[in-house]
Amino acid sequence: MRVTFIVSSASLGGAELYALRLLEALQPHVSVRLMGTADAPLVEQARRSGIEFTSLSLGPKLSRATFVRQLARVGCHRRRLHEAVTESCRDGWCILQFKWEEILWGGEVEGDRVALLEHGPIPSPLLANAWTRRRLRSSFQRAAVVFAASEPASASIRALAGREPLPLRAGVAASRRAAALRKAPDLRSKLAPDASILLAYAGRVEPDKGVFGLVDVVAAIPDAHAVIVGSGSALPAVEAAAMAKGVRDRIVFPGYVADVLPFLAAADATILLSTESGEGRPLVALESLAVGTPVVGLAATPALRALAAEFGAEAVALIDAPTPDEVTEALGRSATRPPIPLIPTWDDVAEQLLAALAASERRQSRAA
Repeated sequence: MRVTFIVSSASLGGAELYALRLLEALQPHVSVRLMGTADAPLVEQARRSGIEFTSLSLGPKLSRATFVRQLARVGCHRRRLHEAVTESCRDGWCILQFKWEEILWGGEVEGDRVALLEHGPIPSPLLANAWTRRRLRSSFQRAAVVFAASEPASASIRALAGREPLPLRAGVAASRRAAALRKAPDLRSKLAPDASILLAYAGRVEPDKGVFGLVDVVAAIPDAHAVIVGSGSALPAVEAAAMAKGVRDRIVFPGYVADVLPFLAAADATILLSTESGEGRPLVALESLAVGTPVVGLAATPALRALAAEFGAEAVALIDAPTPDEVTEALGRSATRPPIPLIPTWDDVAEQLLAALAASERRQSRAA
């Protein structure tokens, strides 16, 4: 059997990394393949892991900026996706995990061999549009299996399609976690040799990710240093802001790194001040907790509220505003590193996925 993930995204965020880690964990058990944008950074990472790749152009990832342009070519993209899904399902399963793929598919082909993996809440503009809402509802109702990587995703699926999805929470590789904890002391001394506080951010460096707020926090705390891991359109502006505030020498910008766990393990806290409302269960937050580093995030973000409810206020400190005073107060509340929670490994997640697909096949066989 082969499991094919279709990833119509040129970004390398949490959902894309989720797919990569899950494909890596599936490899020892079944044949795996990634289909998607040829020049996406995810493709290079997949190839390094020996994952088969097939190019599939469906246009840019769906967003406010791309919505009208994507709809203008919906017929072409729909045919391409249907052909890819049909081909993928001849010898296995096809996994769709982004809204554009789900809209294009619409439950129209190979419903008994397609699984949907939803990461976060369905954006309200898509639900407000009658056509996209109808297409999404059809997809979630007709897919053989529906997974949810977060509680916000589960709530959206229930509300839209009246269906209870199977939870498929992200994991952390045990070997990566152990290696990160070993590397953390030396890495910390290199990142901030004289700092009493080291703060971390890892992810895409974009205007809505709250990274400018982290620069403000470092500027307000004289003995604080930070490491901002990742790349993105806002990176030059964030570096300029650090220079303007006189803290460029206290913030390290290593760019994109293949494994962020050592940086998170070296820090006193991971700071997530994103204002995005569409996040589900931020992978970087989970990885931070997996190495015993608490997370500070906005209470207004459903994803962070869900994590705080899951892991406790000691592990996930919520603040009302991304101000230095609130972050400082939260750091005081989480000064003691929380116990490392029991988080599944990616091998566990792979086993859950394969078990759910096998159970669906058995149900279909009995029904036939």
